[in-house]
Amino acid sequence: MGPRPTEEDDSDGAVVTLDEQDRRHWNTGMVVRGISLLNDSLVRTGQQADAYQLQAAIAAEHARAARSEDTDWTEVLRLYDLLVSVAPSSAAGLARAVAAAEALGPAVGLSLLAELQPDPRWHAVRAELLAREGRYDEAAPALTASLAGPSTQPEREYRERRLATFLELGAAGS
Repeated sequence: MGPRPTEEDDSDGAVVTLDEQDRRHWNTGMVVRGISLLNDSLVRTGQQADAYQLQAAIAAEHARAARSEDTDWTEVLRLYDLLVSVAPSSAAGLARAVAAAEALGPAVGLSLLAELQPDPRWHAVRAELLAREGRYDEAAPALTASLAGPSTQPEREYRERRLATFLELGAAGS
């Protein structure tokens, strides 16, 4: 879907979105250890998760899925709903909108975005959700707006490549 709250860089520093990552390269021993530590911490807190435990639980949901398409987005959305209620932030709200788009469709994600204060990442996510609906003529200006703020060079290059794609697809659809 485009930029996600969870991204990593490849060996050249280019953005690799969560859905493009080859999970066979993930350190499964570390994943198992992390999930075990999360479970231990939840036992110690009587299953009352704080913001850090909720963030760890979200990461665990991604790590449990062998492939991106196997991610339990309904559970990820539930965890983000909890995180936003425990520790509201623009980043958590944005990630919640992405999870809602994955679980329930881009229109739901766009409606949640409408409740948030726009910033460059907000515009990038909005662009990706509009593109998923085939609305490239709206996605391109949204992605252009995302380039107005600070970003890393790899993130900027990724957005510029996506913008070129949106412009091409928008022109083809005209």
